Amino acid sequence: MKGGARKGNRAPIAVLAVDMDDTLLNSQRDISPRTRRAIAEAQSRGVRVVLATGRMYSSARPYAEQLRLRGPLITYNGALVKTVEGKVLSHRPIPLEAAQEVLDLGAQARWLTYVYVDDRMFVSEINDVVRRYMSISRRPAYPVVDLRRFLQADPTKIIFVGRDGEESAAIIAAVKERLGEELEITQSNPRFVELTQRGVSKGTALEDVAEYFEVPLSRIMAIGDGFNDLDMIRTAGMGIAVANAPEPVRAAADHVTTSNDEDGVALAIERWILHQPGLELAT
Repeated sequence: MKGGARKGNRAPIAVLAVDMDDTLLNSQRDISPRTRRAIAEAQSRGVRVVLATGRMYSSARPYAEQLRLRGPLITYNGALVKTVEGKVLSHRPIPLEAAQEVLDLGAQARWLTYVYVDDRMFVSEINDVVRRYMSISRRPAYPVVDLRRFLQADPTKIIFVGRDGEESAAIIAAVKERLGEELEITQSNPRFVELTQRGVSKGTALEDVAEYFEVPLSRIMAIGDGFNDLDMIRTAGMGIAVANAPEPVRAAADHVTTSNDEDGVALAIERWILHQPGLELAT
C-alpha cells in the first residue's frame, strides 16, 4: 500500500471524492440507506462530497441531486468537471484529428464504439450491450452508421467495447501502437476501453476540485474500485479502495474498506471522516 509516508497526524478531511459504479452504488445500482446517512452526516459537518465517475454528466447529476450535493462533479473520467448547478470548470476533450483516426481504427476492426459529444452518446450500433448500458446510465444512445464522418467536434470521450477481456487487451494494444502518445487509455471494467485526451484522469480533475474548494489535496479523501480510479486514489491525501477492487487498485490505496455491497463507502466515511473508533475495515 502507498500510505506509509503519508500517515500520522493528518488535517481533517475537507472533501470526499467517490466513484459511483461498484463503489458508491451497490450491485442493484442503488445507494444504501447507511451510505446516504453517512454522506448526509459528513455534509452536515462541512465536508464537501464530489462524485467522480466515468459516466456522462447527465447520468451522474441525478445521483448528486438525490444526495443534495452542490459544486463540482468529475465526469467522463475527469475530462469534464462541471458543477451540479451547471457551470463548466474544465473540459478537456480529445482533439478531433486524433478522435477520427482512432475511430477509423475501430471501424476497420469492427469494434463496438461509443462516442460522447455535447453530453450525448453516439454508437456504432444498438445491440444488447448498448441496451444494457442505456439501462444503467439511464441515458439514450444514438446510432450512427459512420462515426468518423459524423464526428465534426472534439469528443469528450470514446469507448471501445471488447467481447471479453482478451479482446479488450487486444484493443488496448492496437490503440497504444497507433495513438499511444495522444490518448489516455483506461478501463472502468474489463470489457470497456475508455479513451480521453492525453493526461486526463480523475486525479487531474481532483486538482480542479481542490482549487475550486480552496483546499489542499492532502485534505481530500478519494474512494474507488477501478483502474480509472487509480490516479485519483494516488493523488488524494487519503486514497481508499473498496474490497471488490482488483489487486493493483487495492495495493495503490492507503486503506481498503469493505465492498460496495457491504457499505464500504459508509464504513470509510464513519471511520476516517466521522471518526467513530472500533470500526472494522477490510485491511
